[in-house]
Amino acid sequence: MTLILALQKMKKGEKINELDLPYDITPEYICDCTRKERVNNFMVILKDYSARKKEASQKFELMKEKFKTLNKREFQKNKDNIQKILQDQTNKIAKFEGVIQKLTEMVKNEWTPCPMYIMSEEEDREEKINEDVEENQVIIHFKKTNYDKTNVYIGVTICKI
Repeated sequence: MTLILALQKMKKGEKINELDLPYDITPEYICDCTRKERVNNFMVILKDYSARKKEASQKFELMKEKFKTLNKREFQKNKDNIQKILQDQTNKIAKFEGVIQKLTEMVKNEWTPCPMYIMSEEEDREEKINEDVEENQVIIHFKKTNYDKTNVYIGVTICKI
């Protein structure tokens, strides 16, 4: 932005202060980090995508083995669904491979800044089934609340999943 404003002033014939201009433009200036930090950031992202690709490939192989164990009747009955599942998994692996190739190309060009990323952990949620409750029954516990109004209405909607 500073350079654009300076160029506009020069075109108008105004004088500019050379000390106000930024120093030499370097890859470190553009990337806002050292070359080593930039490469390390790329490597973190590449390792993550490589792990995702490996996990997807393993899942694909497990699916193929599982589908091979089906008898012919079950396989013919679910053939379209099986092909769709395998194609989706193949597309997922190809997507990861494409991202890995693109990142590898980007890391070679020192003028390309590293993509920003955030490391976050995802919590795996598991369905918990209470064996103490019989099928088609619901247990609702009402506990003390800090609601201070006199009329309290509770709406319960039950949907069959």
